[in-house]
Amino acid sequence: MDFREWADDLSRWGATRARNVMLLDTVDSTHRCGRAVAAEALELDLTAWIFALRQRAGRGRLGRPWSSPAGAGVYASWVLRAPRASLATLPLLVGVGLCEGLGALGFGCGLKWPNDLQIGGAKVGGILLESRGRCDPAVVVASFGVNHSHRRSDLPAAGAASLALLDPGRLPKLSALTRVLAEAVEEELAGHGARHSWNPRHAVERYSAWTVHRTGDRLEVRSGDEVCAGEFVGFSAGGHLRLRTAAGERRFVAGEVAGRA
Repeated sequence: MDFREWADDLSRWGATRARNVMLLDTVDSTHRCGRAVAAEALELDLTAWIFALRQRAGRGRLGRPWSSPAGAGVYASWVLRAPRASLATLPLLVGVGLCEGLGALGFGCGLKWPNDLQIGGAKVGGILLESRGRCDPAVVVASFGVNHSHRRSDLPAAGAASLALLDPGRLPKLSALTRVLAEAVEEELAGHGARHSWNPRHAVERYSAWTVHRTGDRLEVRSGDEVCAGEFVGFSAGGHLRLRTAAGERRFVAGEVAGRA
């Protein structure tokens, strides 16, 4: 993928709600760049999208490496403002927006709690959010990566895939995928704020409609050093995963989920 062609395509994108769009050939990570922009946003009323063709040190949850070869994926961060009360459920809405965007392109996507994008049981993307400062509305860096044309050898995790590996005949141009996903995330958050006043219950309902988990599924949740097994019974009003265990119901704010037979 040629940087100039990719950048020219995205430069013509006029639908964004952000006041600034940064197009980078190579960066350590768009999220780290977003944190620097967010530091300025604490003083200035600004929003920005940051897109990179390649990341040298892409990171997912818990600091895990995110494979980011040049021209092989969507590597994006959005610096925005959102009410502090919405921070717990904001990642849920970003996930819903990404699923909506992929669905519009013909890819049936689901959400594995808390923030994995899955197609056919394979992980194709992930989400990372961070708020900066103590102001209200908060300054948020919402980052996501979606595997567009990664080869099998580019993907370190056995359960990972790319859109090209899953359905090469449906694969859109990288710049087109980037625009569709960014617009879908913007629309989801804007609609939620305008029509539902950032009501967390609505955010959880939206997320629940896209989750890959079904009531009664046997799951294991790893949270810190603890591994807890039980039956999935849904999400709390704040987006916490609810698990029925032998000792009663447990709720998890964060963790790693695995299915059990």
